[in-house]
Amino acid sequence: MAAAVTFRNIGIALLLSLGVVACGRDGGGERAPERGDTAVARVDGKAVWVSDVKREAVAQGPIGQGEPLDTSSELFRQMMDEVIDQKLLAAEATRRKLDKDPTAQRRLAAARDRVMGDLLIDSTVADAVTENN
Repeated sequence: MAAAVTFRNIGIALLLSLGVVACGRDGGGERAPERGDTAVARVDGKAVWVSDVKREAVAQGPIGQGEPLDTSSELFRQMMDEVIDQKLLAAEATRRKLDKDPTAQRRLAAARDRVMGDLLIDSTVADAVTENN
């Protein structure tokens, strides 16, 4: 039974990985979320941006907010792989309609609330710093 589950998981991972394709600087026609941002991969037809990878590195702690992350470094590659994995898993969860479950809806709403609160704080701090310069 464990072998069947392992082969099934490997099969799912292989199928999901077919949705990942390296891409060039243009992001496949998508607009960069930040000025000078570069697309480094595509997942399910959508660009993964350098800023996405940096944000993940900050969230996990290897770098601090505003610190550089060399796109040719092993750390960048690790963080990019994690962003890609998250996007693949999210796409599969959506395909399975797991996002329609009421518990999932509450968890997604709570995550959105946290992000919106963080954005407000970031914006307020940035405005205060700009005004004091």
